[in-house]
Amino acid sequence: MDTKEPIKILIVDDVEDNRLVLKGICRKLHGAELLEARDGEEAVKVALAERPDIVLMDLLMSGIDGFAATERIKSELSETFVLAVTAINHHGLEEDLERAGFDGYILKPVSKSHLMHSLRTILWHIELKRGHRPVIGGHYPINPFSRQIRAFKTVFYVEARTSSKEESNTTREALVATQ
Repeated sequence: MDTKEPIKILIVDDVEDNRLVLKGICRKLHGAELLEARDGEEAVKVALAERPDIVLMDLLMSGIDGFAATERIKSELSETFVLAVTAINHHGLEEDLERAGFDGYILKPVSKSHLMHSLRTILWHIELKRGHRPVIGGHYPINPFSRQIRAFKTVFYVEARTSSKEESNTTREALVATQ
């Protein structure tokens, strides 16, 4: 990631081991500046002072919980991506998170590959908004909306099997789809 401004990631969790795990994963994003908070109140203070691009927010903390902290952060920093990192998984969770202003969530125990995929997707979006052409994994990502991609043709093969007493064969037809 070759940007002039580093990506700032705020990690919020009241359990130090959880923060350490998230920091270890986020360090793989070269050039990211990692910030920490131990509770919702500290998260709001750090977020307003540092203006992070991404917040990884635990939900259940003493004092101000992750829901209230996210509402406060999003009211001042609407462009900040906030992901809930939680062990809570109940019916209606997505609606509760959306109402509070979360942009997504990741369940604990955290899957390293799932978190990295989510962060890289968000980073790609941030880099585009900053006017940079993002490089992910050493390659430029394909923009599915570009005119070059729309010009490609996709070939689907459909097999039609016929069976009769007189002949048995397989016919293969190519259907070409263009955008």
